Amino acid sequence: MNVDYRGVYQRSLLGGLGGLVGWAMITVFGVNSSNVYLMDLWTGALVGISMGICSGAWEGIFRSHSARRTIQGARTGAAIGVLGGMLGLILGEVIHSISGGGLIFRALGWAIFGALLGINEGVSRRMVTKMAFGAYGGFLGGLMGGSTYEWLFGICRLVLPRQLSQAVGGAIGLVILGLFVGAMIGLVEDLLRAAWLLFLNGRLEGQTRTLDPLKQTTVIGRSDQAEICILGDPGVLSRHVQIQPEAGRFTLQPLEGSVVVDRAGSQLTVTSEVLQP
Repeated sequence: MNVDYRGVYQRSLLGGLGGLVGWAMITVFGVNSSNVYLMDLWTGALVGISMGICSGAWEGIFRSHSARRTIQGARTGAAIGVLGGMLGLILGEVIHSISGGGLIFRALGWAIFGALLGINEGVSRRMVTKMAFGAYGGFLGGLMGGSTYEWLFGICRLVLPRQLSQAVGGAIGLVILGLFVGAMIGLVEDLLRAAWLLFLNGRLEGQTRTLDPLKQTTVIGRSDQAEICILGDPGVLSRHVQIQPEAGRFTLQPLEGSVVVDRAGSQLTVTSEVLQP
């Protein structure tokens, strides 16, 4: 097991930022309505788009350092976030009404939102395993963060004037929600994944990349079209190598000629190599 704590921290940071931006958007563009479901739809859309953009942009900003992938991820995250926010809050309201109330039931709506938000990176990268990990992590993060959010909101209502309680409780609660969702999406993936690559040196030293055993090929290269992008490294070709799952193992194959690998302390030029644990 290799937990990429830097990645978990970065995801959490962007999640918290998304929650804060969501609160600001609610403050500026929020509407008052007697229809609670209409309010949930609008609130979910605003929070969803802000957290979705921040969550989706993580890979492009911190991993591949690619403007194209940042925009692509943010766009996908925004679309999924809007749908997830509206659906999650509406279902949470329905569950809350049917159950007769209770903090945990309302938090289930945030958990559903978190689960949908968590799939956006897997959708962008077309990785089924990553989608599943993201959904698990997002659900747990949404449940924990949503419970904390609802609890804080309730406390603020008891001790502060109505308008101030909405502002303070909403801001702190949504930031905490984003922190939990972002952190759990990264942490659950690191804990559950079966295989990953670890960078041993260079500017990506210490970072990891999850390998999907359900994906036929994973291309590594300097191009931002590659699944694993090492942008700006002159020692890496645009499409350098590909990794293929074969009977529980992962085989590395050069895409242009051969590559040099280090095995048992010596460097070898190979055209195919089974990756070691």
